[in-house]
Amino acid sequence: MVSEERRLSRVVTAGEVAAAILTDKGNVYLGVCLDAPARLGCAPCGRCRAFIDAIHDENYRCEVLLEDGSVTTIEQLLPYRM
Repeated sequence: MVSEERRLSRVVTAGEVAAAILTDKGNVYLGVCLDAPARLGCAPCGRCRAFIDAIHDENYRCEVLLEDGSVTTIEQLLPYRM
């Protein structure tokens, strides 16, 4: 999907990459890339975890592949999330 980049702040852009998914039930889900440098080390760092969680109320279910090959969820990485 061709998209147009939009500058959100001095260091954050959005929209350079976008996608749409059509499910077998006819639901369409749209997504856009947010390019935001964390500058804090390996993802998902604490700020990245909180950012992922804050983007959508259901994101606590997102699975994260860790460096050791194991898989966990944002909920497990943020046990005291609000």
